[in-house]
Amino acid sequence: MTVRSQRRGLARGGATAAAAVTLALGAIAPAAGAAEAVRPDVVELTIGEASDLLARHATTSVALVDEYIARIAAYDDAYGDQPGLHAVIAVNEQARQQAAALDAERAAGSVRGPLHGVPIIVKDNIDMLGMPTTNGAIAFASYKPKNDATVIRRLKAAGAIVVAKANLSEFAWNGSDSKSGLGGEVRNPYDQSKTASGSSGGTAAAVAASFATAGLGSDTFGSIRNPAANQALVGVRPTHGLVSLTGVTPQVEPQDTVGPLAKSVEDAAILLDATAGYDPSDHWTTGTIGQVPESYAAGLSTTALAGKKLLTFTNASFHGGSGPARAAERAEVAAIQDAALAQLEAQGATVERVELTADEVRSLQGRGWLGMAYYLDGFFARNDAFWPVGLAARAAPTDRLTTADYVADDRETPQIKPDAAWLLSTAGITDTDLATQDARAAAALAAWKRLLADHDADAVAIPTDALAASPVTEDPAGYSENADNASLSSGMGTPAVVLPVGYTQSRLPVSLQLIGLPYAEGELLAYAYDYERATRTRVAPPTTPELAHPAPPAPPAPLVPPVAPPVSQPAAPAPVAPAVPAKPALSLSVRRTGAAKVGRSLGVRVAVRSSSGTSVSRVAVSYRWYVGGKRAGSSRTLKLTKRMTGKRVTVRVTVSKAGYRTVSRTVLLTRKVTAR
Repeated sequence: MTVRSQRRGLARGGATAAAAVTLALGAIAPAAGAAEAVRPDVVELTIGEASDLLARHATTSVALVDEYIARIAAYDDAYGDQPGLHAVIAVNEQARQQAAALDAERAAGSVRGPLHGVPIIVKDNIDMLGMPTTNGAIAFASYKPKNDATVIRRLKAAGAIVVAKANLSEFAWNGSDSKSGLGGEVRNPYDQSKTASGSSGGTAAAVAASFATAGLGSDTFGSIRNPAANQALVGVRPTHGLVSLTGVTPQVEPQDTVGPLAKSVEDAAILLDATAGYDPSDHWTTGTIGQVPESYAAGLSTTALAGKKLLTFTNASFHGGSGPARAAERAEVAAIQDAALAQLEAQGATVERVELTADEVRSLQGRGWLGMAYYLDGFFARNDAFWPVGLAARAAPTDRLTTADYVADDRETPQIKPDAAWLLSTAGITDTDLATQDARAAAALAAWKRLLADHDADAVAIPTDALAASPVTEDPAGYSENADNASLSSGMGTPAVVLPVGYTQSRLPVSLQLIGLPYAEGELLAYAYDYERATRTRVAPPTTPELAHPAPPAPPAPLVPPVAPPVSQPAAPAPVAPAVPAKPALSLSVRRTGAAKVGRSLGVRVAVRSSSGTSVSRVAVSYRWYVGGKRAGSSRTLKLTKRMTGKRVTVRVTVSKAGYRTVSRTVLLTRKVTAR
């Protein structure tokens, strides 16, 4: 069986299928006398909220994994009148075992950080030991890497559990949808007649539908940003080289990036904290040295936009053109995006509207899409993996796996087949071609820096797309009325953050993207967080609601039956407790103070706001410090000693106030304590 058909076999049949999935994963029986944790509600559950549940022992990682796998079983294939999302290629059969081990670590007092025991999902072009990397291709269903990709190794070290690998546009080919030979076409959970966009549409649909807390995708020409826009997610295309590409199937390496797709800005920052940084095995990351802050999550602020200046471009080309096709849709989306720009101004930013000249637009056109087969062949040559039996012999040379073997196998998706000859021609790029592309990227980046400096601007805010999600179509022209704003940061290598800003009358998500200078992820995430906390735009998709959970078993009957009351004195009816209104929520912002050096003290500055955004004072605050995953104190500050050198420091801050729900946040303050 193929990976997808095996997963489908587990996924049929609703609740029965969910039980089958659990059994297939090798369910771990609880210890004698221990109670099985109740499966939690997970719709819209964020990494931070999952971490909080785990810290309070309100659930377990095993229970979280069970619930997410049950949701995959219920909603990924056709159900009711819905075609199903087709967002998942394969479930991780070791997820439950890994969750149990992380639960045991937590019980022993060791917590690695905010990702400890939290389930996530990753795109199936990222290598993970024990699972195939299929890229959605039938020919690669049994391509099994011998090592984890660097991003997977780092996520595992942070305690994350990869619950499944996500469907994608086959070999990340298409940026308009996510269709593969193994997985079929990914559908949008906000309206399953619509596309999830591409090529990371599987990760995006899975995260939006709460098949996991958050996930990783890859972005060459918009493949994180467009799916994020279509599914009301926060998507981050990092600066090229910020996150390692080792173990990630390439498309065009000088443009390829790996980044988060998440339901909140904080979750995206937590994932970036876990994955960003120099990797000796990836030469693209060399420029990252000295550029990564201690923590992206700790730098989030609800006042980040105050005093900042953002540019937005009024040229029709940045808004999908001015033609009559789908003009009403473009106008509706543009109105929502204009309201979002006004909200950025309400948060204290200045937004300058600029009409770029034709020369300025041309100057920003950086690196082009060149050399896919060249980079694929290089990856297959150096990546240590078990190849599918007989695949390398499909085309010469028969002792190496190449793009030509994939084409000769003749089972590629119909989207690729008409362009197979062109794909093979991209294997022959020259050093001159590469140098030309490098020069184009450098010139565009210089023009970008000049543009921001000339306007004294901190970043740019423009539409991600000019349209909401498009209908599923076999005709590529059906997507042509959209804007092509993804190429801007892709061609220069600059970071971009997508954030949801509203919904159309058809309840389809609309977004903006913020684009900055290289390594400005921290600033862009802080701006997005400020907007997000003020607007709280995101709502859950309607087609994948919370699953019904079985009631907990009744307590065993007592050995001695109760004595019945006298007939003449009937028992009084049980009193009915009055309804208790839900307590309002608090919003918690945590920022680091002090240097992460031996002999110094680390502390945190805590800001608390109500759900309406007003400041809340006179709150009770408690602290729990961890160094290298081990509990290290509970005072307001932590003195850094020599034995802490080289270790990660995290702090869990809990805030309570009468009349409000208690809230906690776990924040990574430094990846490594340094010597004096």
